[in-house]
Amino acid sequence: MNKARYGKVSVVPHGRYYRARWRENRRPAERTVKTFEEACQLARRIDARLASGQVGAPQTTFAALAEAATARSNFPRYSIDAWNNLRSLLRHQIIPHLGERNASTVTREDLQDHLEFLLCDIGMSPHTVAKVHRILTKTGEAGVGCGVWTPAQNPAANIRVPGSSAGGENDVQLQLLHQDAIPTTDQVDALLEAAWADNARNGFILEMAARSGLRWSEIMGLKASDFDFTARTVYVQRARRVRHDGTVHVKMPKTKAGRRKTVLAKSSVNRVRAFVAAQNGEFLVTTKNGTVLQRSSFTRPMNRYRQLGYPHHLSVHSLRHFFATNALAVGVSVADVSHMCGHSSPQVTLSLYVHGSSESVDRATNLL
Repeated sequence: MNKARYGKVSVVPHGRYYRARWRENRRPAERTVKTFEEACQLARRIDARLASGQVGAPQTTFAALAEAATARSNFPRYSIDAWNNLRSLLRHQIIPHLGERNASTVTREDLQDHLEFLLCDIGMSPHTVAKVHRILTKTGEAGVGCGVWTPAQNPAANIRVPGSSAGGENDVQLQLLHQDAIPTTDQVDALLEAAWADNARNGFILEMAARSGLRWSEIMGLKASDFDFTARTVYVQRARRVRHDGTVHVKMPKTKAGRRKTVLAKSSVNRVRAFVAAQNGEFLVTTKNGTVLQRSSFTRPMNRYRQLGYPHHLSVHSLRHFFATNALAVGVSVADVSHMCGHSSPQVTLSLYVHGSSESVDRATNLL
């Protein structure tokens, strides 16, 4: 039977399989694989890691692996903003849920359930869920590379973007947000009333998402000069967010079509006008210290509103879906809705942002 040694790691036969053995943190460690060639490759990687002083199994947390997997050197073709976006997703959507767990205890079901949670419960867009999926895949590869898992044990190897076919990640833009995650008109009205009564800033954020179809970063970039209350319009000209290093980034909206004019609903005019008039800073939405409000800081108010009896799926993103669905329901053309949402084409609007509901059946009953 074949045997080999690579520095501090030895490869020995184990029944029909082969086992790589070494000592780490004064404790014995081992991994079993099917073939001698796989065992030798694994042994070389583990020996290289031990020589470089990197931390490995059994004490590696999932957060440590994910941090290493999303290092800037692993994404050389990404712009600095695209890479900062990945790191932001890591900090806010992965580490709080999985970060403290020992990486060797994380299973495929844990990762798949987390993606389902982000899509259906949090209301994250399918495109952003696909980015989280990429981070988890890279983390799995990093874990295999440093010996936490064997290729056969890698929990991220077979996870997929929810709602897509196996291997169909490139089609994620055509995936729908779950229909049950779209709030009804009564739910939105109740949420807005509660938000305005609780905090005018929170009410303004949710109002602009539900009644004007703005994205979070676009709401953060609004100025008083962007509003025309006589014509009931809002000019979307910029997006604002916080980079990984803490600096504020003001840029064009998410897509080329994002620089646009959208409607300000009749029911929104008085409340929004009063809020805009009360603000003294350059941007309308800021923290008490005058800095950018980060999306993670809005989790607590939303959880508080849900405890008042509103559905768990209500979120800023699902309110944007509500805007598009409701606009089409009252007779606005697909082309106009697509423009107001800042979509690149009406096909995106129809494939991502149009949802049926029980209210649709009621309207059909009155018309047919």
